[in-house]
Amino acid sequence: MNYDNKIIYTAFLIPSLVQALIVAIIAVILNAVDVLIGYTSPIGLLLIAVGGISTAFFGARFQYKYNNKTIKDIVTDFFKIKQPLKFYILIVLFLIIDFAAVITGEGFVIESPAMPLLIFLKAILFGGIEEIGWRYTFQPEMEKRFPYVASTIITFISWSLWHILYFCIDGSIYFYSASDIVFFLIGLFTNCFILSVIYKKSGSLWLCVMTHALINTGAQMSPYVLPICSILSSMYCIILACVIITESDFKVDTKKLNANETADFFIKYWNRLKIKYFLTLAFAIIEYIVLVLLSFVGLFLYIPGIILIGNDQNFHFMLICVYYIIFQAVVLYIYRATKFFLNISRVLSEDCDPYRYCEMYEQLEDNRRFLRGKTGKHFFLSNYYVASCIYITEYGKALDKLEVLRDKNKRKKIRLAAFEYYEGAIAIGENDIDKAKKCLEKINDLVKDINKGKGNKNSRDIVIGLTGLIALKEEDYEKAEELFSQRLIGRKDRISKMSLCYDLGLAKKGLGKEDEARKCFEEAAMYAGDARFELADKVREAYKAYDHLE
Repeated sequence: MNYDNKIIYTAFLIPSLVQALIVAIIAVILNAVDVLIGYTSPIGLLLIAVGGISTAFFGARFQYKYNNKTIKDIVTDFFKIKQPLKFYILIVLFLIIDFAAVITGEGFVIESPAMPLLIFLKAILFGGIEEIGWRYTFQPEMEKRFPYVASTIITFISWSLWHILYFCIDGSIYFYSASDIVFFLIGLFTNCFILSVIYKKSGSLWLCVMTHALINTGAQMSPYVLPICSILSSMYCIILACVIITESDFKVDTKKLNANETADFFIKYWNRLKIKYFLTLAFAIIEYIVLVLLSFVGLFLYIPGIILIGNDQNFHFMLICVYYIIFQAVVLYIYRATKFFLNISRVLSEDCDPYRYCEMYEQLEDNRRFLRGKTGKHFFLSNYYVASCIYITEYGKALDKLEVLRDKNKRKKIRLAAFEYYEGAIAIGENDIDKAKKCLEKINDLVKDINKGKGNKNSRDIVIGLTGLIALKEEDYEKAEELFSQRLIGRKDRISKMSLCYDLGLAKKGLGKEDEARKCFEEAAMYAGDARFELADKVREAYKAYDHLE
């Protein structure tokens, strides 16, 4: 439904705060006249229920009125436990970081085996239910108008105001000192980032409800933790949340760039990646030095809250903090490097521009600073270069590069098999079927011992691919049709789907299946788009020939 997203304030935020405020005023008045409030009295429980339900009620009402969600939809989302495993792993990671000081210190205070479960169930009822309002409704609306961090801060401010009112309702405000409230707000600020990134990545209300309840459960079972330890844990959670958002939101689009501009872009991209990595490592070292200095200052001047070295458990926490930063730096480097190479490959696989990839690769190869001058021996980049050369029929360049790669990968059978596939494809392009068959024999010899895992899948794909090309060249269309159909299953990159659909269309045409052939050529032409190289031109011509007949 289309609506002005400013209505979130009048339909959710203001009513939620006003309801909580009215109940809070009643609770304060009752407390002033010595009426017992809180969880131990019937009237206290009634006030807690009415005040605590405000965000859930107005959040559900907003979803019903403006997002066409039924009560059944909301309840289903609330208890939809089946979610991808990766999100549960992410939640565990956040919880470990958030409670690192407790885990490395005295541990959780568990009085009985049933205690954590009972607290968790209570936390869902008195805490997790809030997520219907805050993460399920309010923050997504904020993100329609503001960036992620700004939206999270706005949610934090609103959530903080609501919590202060809630503390007046349940009576806990009378037992908190100013420092208690400050550290509670720091925790709340951290939770805003944890819960918002979980919802933004998963879209799951249940995961937010569960995480909220687990955080509340852990907090109730935690002993005293030094403030500096708590602040460090919070800082790491916030950093991790922001990193996840910025990394996933970062998109690379080089389609409008020429080869020179594309090469320059990726050189700068790689340099920035290295700088980020070394800055993160430097931050870990500086943090370690600062914590040691602070600990010595706290030890000799007796400043409360920062003595880390004087306590083995806290010192272990400090070391874990440093190790975590280093671990995060390494993981981020691997993730960013993988993403970097995938973005380079998109020039061929998604942009369908083998000419630009070849020119870009040759410029990167000439740059002695990029990959320390080893671009020419880098398997991933060079593999796509060979494929690009074959697409534009630069067979000499492809064969020269294959010789370099063979020398570099002598013991890696699956890679050697891939090189034989490329040489076989070149032989097909040069109408040398006998040579292509010899390449296929070499492939079978190389992959015969690879019988499990991803290597088996890749080797099978290589064998099917070259066998299909040979069958098509020998006009064994039935066999070619079967093999190309198999190879097309699960294929994701645009240029491969274009090529395979075209080959499958040729096989079907040879079998006299004109309607099916036309559909294959139509699909291949769709993938070809406005790509400009020989195979793409053939694809469009084949489709136009059938289109003209209609």
